[in-house]
Amino acid sequence: MPIDIHPPLIDLLGGRWRFEAPVTAAAWSHDGLIAAFGLGDGTVVLARTRWPGGPEVRARASGGLEVVPPTVPSPPVSCVAAHKGACCILAAEPGGFLSLGADGTVLHVAADGQVEKDAGLAGSRVELLACGDAGWCAGAAGREVTLTGPSQTVLTLPREVSAMAFDPAGRQCAVAYQDGVDVWSLDGALLHRWRFHDVPRALAWSPESARLALAPGVGELRIWRISNGLEFVPRGQSGGVGSFGFSADGRLLAASGAPRVQYWRLDPLALGLPEACGLSSHRAPVCTVAFHPTRTLIAAGYESGAVLLCRPGSDDVLFVKGPDGGATSTIAWSVDGEKVAVATKGGEAGVVLLPNSLFRGVADSGSPGERSRRTEPRT
Repeated sequence: MPIDIHPPLIDLLGGRWRFEAPVTAAAWSHDGLIAAFGLGDGTVVLARTRWPGGPEVRARASGGLEVVPPTVPSPPVSCVAAHKGACCILAAEPGGFLSLGADGTVLHVAADGQVEKDAGLAGSRVELLACGDAGWCAGAAGREVTLTGPSQTVLTLPREVSAMAFDPAGRQCAVAYQDGVDVWSLDGALLHRWRFHDVPRALAWSPESARLALAPGVGELRIWRISNGLEFVPRGQSGGVGSFGFSADGRLLAASGAPRVQYWRLDPLALGLPEACGLSSHRAPVCTVAFHPTRTLIAAGYESGAVLLCRPGSDDVLFVKGPDGGATSTIAWSVDGEKVAVATKGGEAGVVLLPNSLFRGVADSGSPGERSRRTEPRT
């Protein structure tokens, strides 16, 4: 790496804010200029991530890179009173964000803070929301899912919907319910149906739309290969999995719940035991994981509030944020991977600039920064 960094990155290349309510959701605008945070009191917060006197990374005349910390504090945020009850889900859309509240309303929150109800989903109380490409979104209420976009379709499921996710290609929507998961085309055709005994909590597609992973309410993660319906259950899972996802190349699946980040290599036909990266903390285990959108790097959040970057196959770590503000509630990468938003249940939120120049060569030779001692983060 061309640069060594010692303090947490949020102090050198970021901005941070503290709110009176837990942070429950986060999303980036399509252009990466605004990070939106949803709060437990129904507020949607809009934070600009570039400001005069803010942090930057620049090239040295003598070679390498120089980190320039902010000389001006983080700018004020815009707070939008959106929901009666918690903001549950945020998703980017052209010009702003879609927000789902515990009150069942879906709102458009524009980049300038203007709010209006979503016309396509305004007629019913929405319990779950998922967004895909080309303007598609899905709103679930009980056993019904309304797909809206260039056209509108209503799906009826066997049981009450518990999780939804559009595939990255934007052509399919996976819908989970008690004892099953379906994959539907956007025109309402049932493409696949798998059965099992549990209530799914979350779904995740691999980047090439070849695999679908599911976290059940109890029990173990499951992975389906879309082409032939083969089911895999990763071995050696530790703790309850609350957060999981695929690497940018689709070859790894990482999950929370253990003292370190656990991940599986998906290339073999039979999944082996998990490997681990990051620091170990038995008192405050990993509760949130998010793969970088283009590099083999994982942002991992701990129950202590600490957030670090780690790389599968390496013991190197780099702290993004120290252990404070309550348990990590959400981590969100911008589309280009040059910024990351982190937040906690204690109401702390922050953004960190991570330009590609900072990680030049990381994809093949290890994660950035100094090699850290393998000790427990402070709790």
